[in-house]
Amino acid sequence: MKMFKRKSAGLWIVVIIIILMCSEAMADNTIVTINESETFFAEMNRTMKKNGFRISPDLKRLACFTWSWGKQSIVVDGRRGKEYYDIGYGALAFSPNSKRVAYVAGTANKRFVVVDGQEGKHYDGIHVHLFTLLSGNTGAPDLIFSPDSKRVAYIAAIGNKRLYKYIDGTGEKMFSVVDGKEGKHYDFVCSTIFSPDSRSLAYLAMKGDKYFIVVDGQEGKQYYQIGVLKFSPDSKRLAYIATDTNGKVFSVVDGQEGKQYDNIHSVIFSPDSKNIASIATNADGKIFSVVDGQEGKPYYDIREFRGHNT
Repeated sequence: MKMFKRKSAGLWIVVIIIILMCSEAMADNTIVTINESETFFAEMNRTMKKNGFRISPDLKRLACFTWSWGKQSIVVDGRRGKEYYDIGYGALAFSPNSKRVAYVAGTANKRFVVVDGQEGKHYDGIHVHLFTLLSGNTGAPDLIFSPDSKRVAYIAAIGNKRLYKYIDGTGEKMFSVVDGKEGKHYDFVCSTIFSPDSRSLAYLAMKGDKYFIVVDGQEGKQYYQIGVLKFSPDSKRLAYIATDTNGKVFSVVDGQEGKQYDNIHSVIFSPDSKNIASIATNADGKIFSVVDGQEGKPYYDIREFRGHNT
């Protein structure tokens, strides 16, 4: 319980204020049992996300969605922001340094991103990642801050009358917006990520029925499906998983295609960025690791080990 003594009492005052102001956002009566400080904060963050809350990375700030007389707003540190016709549920983010806040809001027919209280350009839609792609969800939200907290990126749409829905080939166009600058228009865009050094931006795009990766405006090779997009820790390399029209799956590292398998479950770089590993499946269902192209011993199952803090 030592961590509690080091935490500012102001955090708990904010917790109480925001929970009172945001009681309408609570979907259930979740009870968190405090067994140890680290477990408590992890569980609190999970529960808050489930019920429309967000906690900052430094554990000192809280935010949530509120509804009042048909209007919606964001409450940050107990202070209610401007009321809007609509706010995109799930599209609320703290910057990595916990000093900045961004979210999606809108009028009756337009949507925009609010960063540090300042409204961005209005569009027909702002994409909110609420679904899983057939090609594999990378888990990346579509409104993000760069790791250094200085840049903001999101995905906007024109002609998208469903506002938060992804397009279905009816004429809408989507594009990235980075630091207020619009990228090239595509049929579909999602899974935006910054490199660890915050200098590069990559995302998944689509033309017709083909997917490809765009890195700093440069389009990569087109594939039938793409998923699991990752930068190396040193920001110099990029890897993702692709599928061809025959259903074969392979990793693409620095633009080079690897050996084809029946499936590839993940890709990961080593901390020094020199090596890359993946977990693959062959035709007989055996699973094995692949490190820098070298296959390991096959097994019936391989699980990712995340470790445990005692």
